[in-house]
Amino acid sequence: MLSAKFVAPLPLYSVTRQAGLDRVFDDALSLFTVPAGYLLTEHLAAIIEQSQRLPLWLRLDAEDRDPATFLLSLIAAAQRLSPEIGKVTLQDMRRQPGPVAGWSALFVQLGRELRELLSARCAIVIENVHYLVATHSTLELFCRYLLPALAPGTCVILTSQNALPNAVLPKNVAQYRDVALRVDLGAAQALAERAQVLYPTPALQRTIRLFDGRAEALIGLFAVNSRLGTTLVEQVVDSARDSDDLLTRLARAWLSGSDGSSLDTLALAMQLEYIQPGLCSIVLGHGDLPESPWFQPLADEWTHLRDMWYPALSRVFRNRLSPSPEQMQRAADYLLDQDATEQAISLYLNLGNAARAAEVIAGQAETLINLGQWETLTGWLNRLPTHVLHAYPTLIHTQGEIAAAHGDRKSARRAFAVATGLFSVRNDRDGACSSLLAESAVAAQEGNLAQAQASARTALDTARAFQLAWHQCWAAWQIGSLMVSQDQFDDALGFFELAAEAADQLADPFLSELLHKAFELAASQRGFKHERESLREAYLTVERKEQETVEMLRQLLDDPLKNIELFVERHGWSRTPLMVKLPAMTETLSDDMGRTGLWTVLRGAMNLRRRFGSKTSLSSEVSAISRMDPFLTADQVHGVESLTPGASALVLPATIAGNVPRLTQSTNLEFRPAAPSLVVYLLGTFRATFNEVPIENLQSSKGRTLFKYLLTHHDKPISRDLLMEMLWPNADPDAARNRLNVALHGLRHAFRLTTETPIVLFEENAYRLNPDLQLWLDVEDFVRHVRVGRNLEESGDVARAVVEYELAAGLYQGDFLEEDVYDDWTILTRERLRGDYLDILDRLSRIHFSQAQYSICGTLCKLILARDNCSEPAHRRLMRCYARQGQPHLALRQYQVSFDALHEELNVTPASATTELYEQIRRGERV
Repeated sequence: MLSAKFVAPLPLYSVTRQAGLDRVFDDALSLFTVPAGYLLTEHLAAIIEQSQRLPLWLRLDAEDRDPATFLLSLIAAAQRLSPEIGKVTLQDMRRQPGPVAGWSALFVQLGRELRELLSARCAIVIENVHYLVATHSTLELFCRYLLPALAPGTCVILTSQNALPNAVLPKNVAQYRDVALRVDLGAAQALAERAQVLYPTPALQRTIRLFDGRAEALIGLFAVNSRLGTTLVEQVVDSARDSDDLLTRLARAWLSGSDGSSLDTLALAMQLEYIQPGLCSIVLGHGDLPESPWFQPLADEWTHLRDMWYPALSRVFRNRLSPSPEQMQRAADYLLDQDATEQAISLYLNLGNAARAAEVIAGQAETLINLGQWETLTGWLNRLPTHVLHAYPTLIHTQGEIAAAHGDRKSARRAFAVATGLFSVRNDRDGACSSLLAESAVAAQEGNLAQAQASARTALDTARAFQLAWHQCWAAWQIGSLMVSQDQFDDALGFFELAAEAADQLADPFLSELLHKAFELAASQRGFKHERESLREAYLTVERKEQETVEMLRQLLDDPLKNIELFVERHGWSRTPLMVKLPAMTETLSDDMGRTGLWTVLRGAMNLRRRFGSKTSLSSEVSAISRMDPFLTADQVHGVESLTPGASALVLPATIAGNVPRLTQSTNLEFRPAAPSLVVYLLGTFRATFNEVPIENLQSSKGRTLFKYLLTHHDKPISRDLLMEMLWPNADPDAARNRLNVALHGLRHAFRLTTETPIVLFEENAYRLNPDLQLWLDVEDFVRHVRVGRNLEESGDVARAVVEYELAAGLYQGDFLEEDVYDDWTILTRERLRGDYLDILDRLSRIHFSQAQYSICGTLCKLILARDNCSEPAHRRLMRCYARQGQPHLALRQYQVSFDALHEELNVTPASATTELYEQIRRGERV
């Protein structure tokens, strides 16, 4: 912070009192809303000193619009009186940053500290409150939370050059306008006498009218009069058209006799607003501060350029007088050495020295983030060119942090991905791990658990390889958390244990306790799970015995007397009870049919008793299994012969068909020879397996990109020149050819660990995947299901079309090569496939809505909106689903969601159809 902001003006005594200032101690809170020049703050400083009060002085600047910067400025000003003030507030700002936890509690806390630690004989003066109006939140926070927390009767004096919103001002504020501060003829004559100037009354009256009684202007005029004489000043006053013209003429007259060093000092002051002998000495080579009507002396040898004179001085020089870039560079460096970081960074940016500004911002980013100065930081980052930002991946990561905290997951995901790549290029393992874990957190929040786990695992591998205990700890924690969310507690336990071990290396008791607690809870859960499974086994055993006993009892009751003839012989047929004789009679009657009970009938109906060789068709089983496995299609599978002639074939994916035994009528098992099988997922997280073995050692990013490109274009050879141009567009041909060979070598080496079968072939100066490979691509299956589904729907076979659409939707695990969003060659394919995905979701939702399956339709609409939150048809259909399910309140809320999304993304309002639907639901009509 620039210390000049916190120093009071040197008191000016023997000045006729301004009427408004006589009453500042009568009211606890005073607000002077006056343009520049009316209020003599040096006179105010004198009044405060004469009242034996201590001034807490703060002069606001544009940077104080940020609530965090305002708090820091006020704390710095207060600590000049008591170093203990603000310590708790600073601690709270770090613990709960305002942009996340809210600002009101922080403003209240600082108000309490001022009440407890500030002397009762203190006067708080805050100038230029109008700077806070640009963002009403800071002014409102100050007025509604900090001021009421002060001790009753605390003297607070605010000044503003513009009117403030009355809605946010406290009710007890005493407001003063310029009329209360205007200097009349008697006061002006007293000022002239103090300046030892003999000024004619008629000229003085005209001057007062021109200046509208502004005290600063009159004092400046008398200073010019003392130097240049009354005659010249009278001529200037007589020829002036208005106040601005008079100030301009006075400035020009004064500067006509100034030497070069004085002009240099003034030029520096016009750029910085504040100057000091030490600053001038470093920047200009001399520390002389010439007397002038526009300089206001402050404490600690600081001098302030009066706001009233700035327009007039600008008109005199018309931008012809300004320090050299070298001098301004030295000024910025001096301010940085004086811990005036905000002013230094702004100066670097204004000079166009973005690289130096970025360097300083990068060094301060952690502090700025921790203290909640996000508004200030975002403003600076937005002014940096892209190429400069890319030189400091930390700043891009910081942009992602801010976007994530504000709920902008799309921007956060993009920033973290870029930062990860830049950190990796620079071999900055620490930064790469941080961004990878941030990517994982955003992906998890979006529900993309596969991507979240992939990023976290990459971070863990990197952290373990380079012994980064901090990142190893949190990467293992993240993976464990993701596994818990998927009920994989056994796997989670191992990662929590790994996280706890890493935490122990850091010697951080809090972190170690946290992670050990997670490990203990996961271990307890595993124990309970095993106990539950053990109890379940015992339960099943008892249940089985119970069922066996029940069956024995039923058998006994069905046929109580196996040797009924002996019983009848002994007791006679007539004395034998009918319930004993009847089972025997029934059995005799049903001998030819075989004994069939209700349970047997039910089991037969459920097809649970079918054995190999039975005459039951497998079509129903095939249909059920196909629905469970989205890759089960007739075009890419090998058949399995039915168990009986004429039965439907059981189809299996091409990825596993070669290894699946064929079931013949005789139920003998025989294996078909396996063909080399390459399975690749391009939708969502990139994955590849060769003969069911994952390919995980593609370390080179260019090698991975080359592999992806060849996969996408596997139906034709790709010329070497095209690959070189795509991967290294700016490299010379020899270098690009060498890099291509390196990438190909890495790709072939990755597969050589799995197979000797050549993967990539080079023929006629072109590359292609080996056509003998049995290749399965999720993209091709997705496209085929979409095409078949549309054809079936157009032909009227909606039921089969739904099956195809569902299979396609199951394949779409994410956007096409979603980790390569910045590769130009992927964009058109990605957008086309995303459009197809949204189209089939839309078709499915319409079909289910027409079938009154509103819950399923609503889920599909939410999937559409997750990728396109501005789709009004999806919003409307979801509103209808809610309404028809008896949840009109959710329908009305969905309208508000659509309104906010359209306004934020496109700056438009919902279409009339959406608004009319909203009104119908609000009126209770059926929609």
